[in-house]
Amino acid sequence: MRGFFIYIWYSTYYQMKHLFVALYFTLSIFNGVAQRQNDSAKKSIGLIIKVDLFNPATGLFGNLPVYDFSIEKFTGKHTSIQLTGFYDSFHDANNGVGYPVGQQEYIIATEVKYFLSKRKTHKGIYVGFLGLYDHIHIISYYWSSGYTGEGNGYNNFYGPGVLAGVQYYIFKRIDVDLLIGLSKGLNYIYWTDTHNNIISSDTHQFTFDGIANLNIGYKF
Repeated sequence: MRGFFIYIWYSTYYQMKHLFVALYFTLSIFNGVAQRQNDSAKKSIGLIIKVDLFNPATGLFGNLPVYDFSIEKFTGKHTSIQLTGFYDSFHDANNGVGYPVGQQEYIIATEVKYFLSKRKTHKGIYVGFLGLYDHIHIISYYWSSGYTGEGNGYNNFYGPGVLAGVQYYIFKRIDVDLLIGLSKGLNYIYWTDTHNNIISSDTHQFTFDGIANLNIGYKF
C-alpha cells in the first residue's frame, strides 16, 4: 500500500511539474505578444495633424476669420507629403460705396518635402515642391469704370511651385513647422452681375502666388 501512495505522489508531482512548465511557456508567449503590441502602439505611425498660427493671427488683426490646417504623412526616411487647406472670409458694411462688400478665399496646396539632414529623420531644414490652387470670390462690389452696382468677382489661380522650411519637435511629439512657398502659374479673373452674366474676364499667365505657414501640430 505504501508503494502505491508513493507511486501516486510521484505521478502527481510529474504531472503538476509538466503542467507548470507548460503554463510558464504559455504565459511567456502571451507576455511577449503583449509587449510587442505595446511597443508597436508606442511607435509613431508617421502622421502629423497641424494648425497654422500665422494666418489666423494676422486674420484676427484684420477682422478675418481664418482657418488653416495641414496633414503630413511620412513617405520615406527623409521625405513626406503634406496637404494644406486654408479658408477665410470677411464682410465690410462700411466701405464707403453704399452697400456691403464681402470676400471669401480658399486655398488647397499639396506639398512634397525632402529633408536635407542625413542623421535626423523628418527634422531640420527641408526643400520641396508644391501644387497650389487659390480661389477668391468677391461678393458684391463696386466697379466705377464701365459697371456700377452689385455683382461678383472671381479669381482662380493654378500653378506649381517650390518651397522651403524648417521643422522640429518638442517632447518628440509636438511639431513646429515654418514653411514658405512660391508658385507661378495661370490666373483667371472674371466678373459677373447679379444674374451671373459675365461682364468681363481676363487671363494672366505666369503670375506669382505664395503661401506662408507657421504650423504647430501633434505627431501620431
